Amino acid sequence: MIELASKNKMINTKKCLIIDGNNLIHRTFHASKKLEWMGENKEVYIFLKVFISVIKKENYEKLFIVFDEGKETFRNVINKDYKANREKSSDELISHLKNIQDLINKSGLFFTSNKNFEADDLIASFIKKFKEKSDFEFHIFSQDKDLFQLLDKNVYILRYDKNKSLEKFGTEEFFKINNFSHNNFKYYLALMGDKVDNIKGIQGIGEKRAKYIVENFQNVENTFLNISSIPKEIKSAIEGKEKEIEENLKMVSLEKNIEIKKWEDYNFSWENFKNEYYLINFCKERKLNNILLSLNGTQNRTRTDTEKSIGS
Repeated sequence: MIELASKNKMINTKKCLIIDGNNLIHRTFHASKKLEWMGENKEVYIFLKVFISVIKKENYEKLFIVFDEGKETFRNVINKDYKANREKSSDELISHLKNIQDLINKSGLFFTSNKNFEADDLIASFIKKFKEKSDFEFHIFSQDKDLFQLLDKNVYILRYDKNKSLEKFGTEEFFKINNFSHNNFKYYLALMGDKVDNIKGIQGIGEKRAKYIVENFQNVENTFLNISSIPKEIKSAIEGKEKEIEENLKMVSLEKNIEIKKWEDYNFSWENFKNEYYLINFCKERKLNNILLSLNGTQNRTRTDTEKSIGS
């Protein structure tokens, strides 16, 4: 079982789980390459092991699974070089992704995707539409740092910490680490840029200087209204770069107005899922006995190489 650590406990709170499908698929697929055991079903075994351990950890009553479609989005219109540095997904990974999506659908669940937007945007839109349901707490399972901008009083990120345990990361934890509000995280990203997504930051602004700017001025407007009070080296780096920073902000900001289905469409029951005929038969045919034990609640090991590898 995955350890879930948190200081933010809400008594008798209903919970909704949001799963970043692409992030999970990529991490489990690459983790499978590090492990020598198992055979042709190794990738799907690791995915199911992590997937099941997360959805059964809490009594989730809602489940929202999202995937990218791998198409160009509005960010490519703003900057044609967006994500241009990424290697093309291998045929093996693409095939694995499709197989997992098929398994999800046939196991009584469904996922959401949109060719014009990324999974992060769908998550942001889902959160905006439903987070005011005061009796629910929202858990986003992902290692994607861009999602930090969605943190709120009832919105948390489930992510692996340095000890490879799954932690419930909220606004307080974010502030302790960064010394500025999660509400200003996208401004920090706009200053720093993002090598993973090929978003160029402001030359001369590294982590330390970006933190200084965000801690003291919070946003672009305040920064340039008070530019005369900024230390000379930092002022020199950002002076005349307001338009560049604003463009970066558009790139890193998550779209929150995508049409999302009705709240009732995301009902989830662990009891129903664990007894799903297709899923059980799928595991039996492939001799995934450990997964069957997890579904039955008879898996005794506290931590496995599988969970440790995905947390790396």
